[in-house]
Amino acid sequence: MWSGFQYFIKPLRPAGRLCYTAFGRVFALVQKQLRQLARVYTLCRAVPRAVSFYQGSLWLATCHVLGVLKREGVSGVMRRANILAHGISADSLFSSIDLYGEVPPIDPRFMPKVSIIVPNFNHAKYLIARLESIYNQTYGNFEVILLDDCSSDESLVILDDYAKRYPDNTICLFNEKNSGGVFNQWKKGLEIATGELVWIAESDDYCSTNLLEELVRSFQNPAVMLAFARTEFVRGEPPIKTWTLEEYLSDLGFDIWERSFIKSAHAMVKSGWAVKNIVPNVSGAVFRHPGKIELLDDPEWLKLRMCGDWVFYLTIIRGGLVAYSPDAINYYRQHLLNTSVYAQKEDIYYQEHEIVAHYLAKFYRLNRADFERQERHLYIHWCSNHGASQLGEFRALYNIDKVWQQTVGRKPNMVMAVYALAAGGGETFPIMLANILHERGYAVTLLNYKEQATEPRVRGMLSSRVPLLELNHWELSKAAFIDMGIELVHSHHAWVDVSLATLFLNQQGIRQVVTMHGMYEMMPPAQLHVLQPLLKRQIDRFIYTAEKNLSPFPLEFRQEKCFCKINNALPAAQIVPISRAALNIGVDDFVFCMVARAIPEKGWEEAIDAVVWASARSSSKIHLLLIGEGPEFDRLKSLIPHEFVHFLGFRSNIRDYFAISDIGFLPSRFKGESSPLVLIDCLRSGKPVLASNIGEIRNMLESEAGLAGELFDLKDWAIPVEDVGRIILELANDPIAYSRLLDNVHLAADKFDFGVMVDKYEAVYSSSLIATKQNSVPDIIQKMRSQS
Repeated sequence: MWSGFQYFIKPLRPAGRLCYTAFGRVFALVQKQLRQLARVYTLCRAVPRAVSFYQGSLWLATCHVLGVLKREGVSGVMRRANILAHGISADSLFSSIDLYGEVPPIDPRFMPKVSIIVPNFNHAKYLIARLESIYNQTYGNFEVILLDDCSSDESLVILDDYAKRYPDNTICLFNEKNSGGVFNQWKKGLEIATGELVWIAESDDYCSTNLLEELVRSFQNPAVMLAFARTEFVRGEPPIKTWTLEEYLSDLGFDIWERSFIKSAHAMVKSGWAVKNIVPNVSGAVFRHPGKIELLDDPEWLKLRMCGDWVFYLTIIRGGLVAYSPDAINYYRQHLLNTSVYAQKEDIYYQEHEIVAHYLAKFYRLNRADFERQERHLYIHWCSNHGASQLGEFRALYNIDKVWQQTVGRKPNMVMAVYALAAGGGETFPIMLANILHERGYAVTLLNYKEQATEPRVRGMLSSRVPLLELNHWELSKAAFIDMGIELVHSHHAWVDVSLATLFLNQQGIRQVVTMHGMYEMMPPAQLHVLQPLLKRQIDRFIYTAEKNLSPFPLEFRQEKCFCKINNALPAAQIVPISRAALNIGVDDFVFCMVARAIPEKGWEEAIDAVVWASARSSSKIHLLLIGEGPEFDRLKSLIPHEFVHFLGFRSNIRDYFAISDIGFLPSRFKGESSPLVLIDCLRSGKPVLASNIGEIRNMLESEAGLAGELFDLKDWAIPVEDVGRIILELANDPIAYSRLLDNVHLAADKFDFGVMVDKYEAVYSSSLIATKQNSVPDIIQKMRSQS
């Protein structure tokens, strides 16, 4: 019957195909026309809003659109039109894209060292299975730190055996006296761990041999602070699965455990990590080495029996991302010696949950409902063990009102946004500021827009405890900030300032602070005129470091946006002077050290010419150290034959080079020069500076006793080479003149107190968070202005 029917319809098939094709073409044409109509509709709605935004000026709006078209093409114009027309945010535009990307496959070049800490106490029965699952991992770059806390069973025999079998990557530390708690052992292991990543593999658990391979790949995303695997709860010998991760977390309503993911720590805490520890066992997690954190010396934490791992996770993931993989398995043993399993009926279980809640209140952006959710969850557990009529006894162990009081004084979640991780004060200063703010208790994330290639040694300046966020599209910033609970963003580059301000057009609740490093005064007036309405509407505070930064902005604008001067400063650093002999420099030779980006405006060629001029006339031998990278480095290195000119390239330890020099050298003709950080580095190294008299340089070198250096004036923004050469000649051959400058160095250097500078930044952050956009200048800003 079916074959007869096929025969009957066979002559109709060509017509059917023709109709189907025609219909498809018509449908495609209609789709195209609808998309065009949607674009027209969007543009029609966007145009009046854009004109209104630019204070009724069609000309200003048109100039801005043309600028976007030139930089980003039609797609960039349409993105901004969508934002203006519909209030569509980046999270809507990219709703189909994972904010932080997927867990990438392992790159063979990515092989960070993992420190595996095995804290053991009387687990001889389980040690062999544990150690076999460690030493047989498919990922090979690891060290194993075997710890024993004065076991009384056969543990030491087993540990010694494995140490002898794997001597190249095994360290043994055995206590002769019990330390009193497992977290003392964690601390001990972390203090000697040399890996970039850490895995605490508890001695009674075991795992699949691909656990490290699966989890390590997550750390290719530099914002991932912790990655964890699927955990299965097992009991007995041989082990039998009694519970799965899904069953353990079923009361949280999660349904995300079937695939790998990367999510923000803030979102995970809000979703359920504030209620319950979603990493049930530390053996299933790998994390970035936290270094020396205060928690490790916290006596309250060290005494915890059940929730210490939870507090530890919450401490190290702040401001970052968390990854998960279901493709590796951690087997969590349930047995009589397992402390956490059999303490859940005791009062300490609920008391330690209150301690966790205190940490959450101090460090995470949560509302009271989040803590009420934890309280409800915990009370249900209480009722299952103690009955439902014991609320008073429960509240004596877990008091939500005491918890909520801890939210007072919480430091905000903030992003430090940079244009690139490249050499330059505007790029390196935010890194140092982020590091110190993290130490002061801020949940700070460094956002790198990657507009230039990353310089690894600049990247290395960032503390491993500060997450580095690098998004696939800069337009995702807004959605990411919302997901991460960001309250404040601090940007340091005009392109970043404007890009973020554009994204935040219809977003309340995220404040933006800008530090100017000299870019705005370099803009053509017409361009700045176009941008000012955006800056006026979106930026909460402007910080400037040099008086010249004020010149592009009218007084009324500066007053409304609370412009505040904060002098640059740098943290103290240990100085280990480089050997002069290694550079073929004599003890009595006179050395100039220039550290700058190798671009023409920084005066590299003129510096060489001035030193060559002076050397030809000097009785003392003069050397010039050139530190930095860029086109001038490549061009001049092949042209300059003089052995007294040393092309050293990029160096992260510039103070070590200043220390072996006699004087710093900054012959800049860069019109954006404001308060060069390298000048502070030089003064902090105990050396004076020879520099061009531009920007804030004179004020930086001034002291009560006089200048800590020599200045020369530019001539129509050109460096007078012979004039500079004469100064070099005098300094190299007149010990008295040089000594006079040297005497003033410490007085000038003392002005640049890094702690005081950070205090002022914190005051600006506080004022921007508590003030509305219509508020007048707060008293705290007035006070800072008078101090400046």
